[in-house]
Amino acid sequence: MNGYIDFNLIKKYPNKYNLTPSNIEKLKILNWEELKKYLRHKIVLKDGVWWEHFEGCNFDNDKYDDYSQFRIAFNEKSNKIICGFTTYFGCKDYIFNEFYKIKDIEQERDLYVQVNTIKYLNMLLDKGILGFDNPKSEIIDEKQELVIVPSLTRFTGDFCDVDYSTYKNIILDSIRISTIDKNNKTKLIPFDIKIGGKGGCRIVPSLRADEYLMSYQRVTMGYKLKLDKDNTNTYTGHKLFIDNTLGYGEIELR
Repeated sequence: MNGYIDFNLIKKYPNKYNLTPSNIEKLKILNWEELKKYLRHKIVLKDGVWWEHFEGCNFDNDKYDDYSQFRIAFNEKSNKIICGFTTYFGCKDYIFNEFYKIKDIEQERDLYVQVNTIKYLNMLLDKGILGFDNPKSEIIDEKQELVIVPSLTRFTGDFCDVDYSTYKNIILDSIRISTIDKNNKTKLIPFDIKIGGKGGCRIVPSLRADEYLMSYQRVTMGYKLKLDKDNTNTYTGHKLFIDNTLGYGEIELR
């Protein structure tokens, strides 16, 4: 499958509230009068009045019209929220678990409908029209950016080279290095990271093993992994120690 991604576009419209297709329906309506200003249709059904809005996959110059859509509806009586994504002009569900994952974005229109959805919901959340039960647990640090990386990589030897030179800006978030010990249990390993000036990344485990298992995951909270530039035009990351939990960190490649 050929994936499509535009990091500049994602950076412009980040998923700063850590929204997913499933947790959108858990949002709370805080201001109905303001919300109605941003809804398109009113539908009267047996279970109450529903107000609906949709976002298509058109972006800027309406390149793809509304081939793929995100629809969201709000029930004025129960405050219930329902939503979903479709493609092929509504003939097929567009199913994915997280926004901005390259495995779920085959073409530009897939990315555009996700971007338009995030842009719309960010606006409603920024204005205080929608909200969370516990905002502190939902909102992520605005300085964090999206992670799009392979989910799992096996490698042998003393290091693993990852080539991201074709991308202008990538962040690796929550890197985990592990191996299997003699008791067939996962053993987490501390590691160093070295960044090349052209965008390459070298992962260097601090312990020797016959085989390493490296995984990257997107997390909502963590700390920045600072990078220092030395005289050899190479970025060297400070050691990020992995203990009994996933180590959280970010590396920015430029």
